[in-house]
Amino acid sequence: AAMREASRVDRYHDFILNLPERYGFSPTEETFAVAIENAAQLSNPTVPLELFYLARQLGVSFGHRGYLALIHAFGRGGQPLKAHGLLRDIQNRKVFVTAPGGSRAPVKSSPELLNATLAALEAGGEWSRALSLIRDSHR
Repeated sequence: AAMREASRVDRYHDFILNLPERYGFSPTEETFAVAIENAAQLSNPTVPLELFYLARQLGVSFGHRGYLALIHAFGRGGQPLKAHGLLRDIQNRKVFVTAPGGSRAPVKSSPELLNATLAALEAGGEWSRALSLIRDSHR
């Protein structure tokens, strides 16, 4: 199983790294978001995290779309606490997106991020955290 996972990670890496040569464009946040969502449906959460780390290595900055895909991946991968932690960091303005000019701005929380995190917590049986998150979101 570990070999199969390594093979999946390698295939995603190779595909993304060869986009400029094969298809004439560089990977973007959307490219990685789609890859993370697909990987989350097919495998354990290590593949989406590896893709996130690859995006960072390539200088691709994540915003709302990328982090939403990552929260969904955590939920599908049985890691609701990681989804919750990521949302908390976003809400506390600890997660930033870097604009092409180099300026940084905090990623804004949204109902979509909240709902995806609630779904992850509920799927993982983290009911008290889900209720707490709902309560906190109405303050």
